[in-house]
This record gives sequence, structure tokens and C-alpha cells, in this order.
Amino acid sequence: MSTKHCSRCKQFKSLSRFYRNPNARYQSHKYSAYCKECFAEVQKDRRLRIKSSEPTTIDKACKGCGIKKSSSEFHVSFQSADHLSTRCKKCSEKYYAYSLGKRLKVYGLTPKDYARMLSEQNNRCALCSCEESRSFFGKTYTLCVDHDHKTLKPRKLLCARCNYAVGGLEHLARNGLLEIAVKYLQDS
Repeated sequence: MSTKHCSRCKQFKSLSRFYRNPNARYQSHKYSAYCKECFAEVQKDRRLRIKSSEPTTIDKACKGCGIKKSSSEFHVSFQSADHLSTRCKKCSEKYYAYSLGKRLKVYGLTPKDYARMLSEQNNRCALCSCEESRSFFGKTYTLCVDHDHKTLKPRKLLCARCNYAVGGLEHLARNGLLEIAVKYLQDS
């Protein structure tokens, strides 16, 4: 098995201990510079540093409304240089509602239909019965609309993990590999 040198802890480790870089142009950049353990420490330190640092007190133009607003009117973002999201909190809410409505339209659903389905399922995934736990800017993700990929007819609402798994199962079933996959898992 191949090994790689971690540029943070200075140890040689197997490639499985490094994250893959899917956008790498060169073979030498196919894996991250830090091993997974160091990468996790760096991310944790970065988040703590951002949270503990003095809040930025700048005026910033909102990408949504174009109005210059105080930094307190923006969510914290780990991805931007000023640690503030591009849209103010008010515009973020509007954009979130707009993008949800736009995504639902593809399946012939309205936000009211989605709310009804969510209520019927007690805000839980139709398969595993868990609540969606992933969040973004303090807002919990919505459950995914599981749908038939040929007709786009919606079936139920699923958490991201179950939705991803069902998509994989559909692919296996279409190609006659479902029984082989079940046998593979049982034999492992």
C-alpha cells in the first residue's frame, strides 16, 4: 500500500488516512496535504478561532438586497474572508424559502404540499424515522423529496442518508444487481 507524508504531523501514513482531492490536476495533489486526524484538528482550531475572535464590526453590502448593513445582521460563515455570509439574515430566509419552492416545483409540489407531507410524517424520515439533523447557518436542512426518476412523481420525504441509499438501490435494481449486493453484504 502506498504512503504519503503529512505536512503537519510530519509522519508517513497510508493513503487511506488522507482525504482524496477530486479536483486535483496533478497526481501529487490527489490527496490532501494533511492526514485526516490533522485535518480535523485544523478545522476545529479554525472554527474555535473564528468563534472566539472579536466579531467583525464592518458594514457590508448584502448580495440579496444590495443594502449596506452592520455585520450583526449577517450569519457567521467559515467560508468567507470576513467570516460573514453573503446575504443578510432577512435575505437568507427569503432565499431559503424561494429555493425550496423552486426545488419543489420540479416535482409538482408547493410549499404547502411539502408542509402537509412533513406533518403526515411527524417531521421524520419515511424510512428510518429520524429527524433531519444536518444544519446550515443554524437552519436544519429540509427532508429530501424522494421521487420516481422517470416520472418525477414524489413518493415520500427522506433524510439525506436514506435518500442517497434509495437512489443507489434503484440503480442496483434497474441493473439486476440488488440480489448480488444483498449476498455481498451477507457474506462480508
